[in-house]
Amino acid sequence: MSSTESRVAVARPQELGQEGGGRLIKTTGGLARGEHMKTQKHLELEPRVKVSREPVAYGSAQLVGFAELIIGGAFVIRDIRILRVKKDGAESTYVAFPSRRWNGDEKKYYDVAFPITAEAYKEATGAILKAFEEAAAKA
Repeated sequence: MSSTESRVAVARPQELGQEGGGRLIKTTGGLARGEHMKTQKHLELEPRVKVSREPVAYGSAQLVGFAELIIGGAFVIRDIRILRVKKDGAESTYVAFPSRRWNGDEKKYYDVAFPITAEAYKEATGAILKAFEEAAAKA
């Protein structure tokens, strides 16, 4: 195995210094921290959009559609919301990635799936908004 390949070894919690049950996965070998960004290949993004016929009130915004984003033909993120906001007379459309309520607290949410880097976020939201505008023009 070369130095850039990863091996995954399943270790018992005691071996990793953890108490309790369950299995933890520890990786050995592989790339150094941050090195994956240098060797990362560009993945094809395929957004699929559903446009709402009638926008729905969603807090201070309007829900105008839903999207799913297929990444590299192998991974999908669903329940992406497309929202439209009017602020200071200007209207803007933005993307909200899936989130869930934090321990039943109605005011706190955490993101479930989202792009990690600013570059990935810009590329993903751009692809979704472009597909939305094309779908909205056809509707």
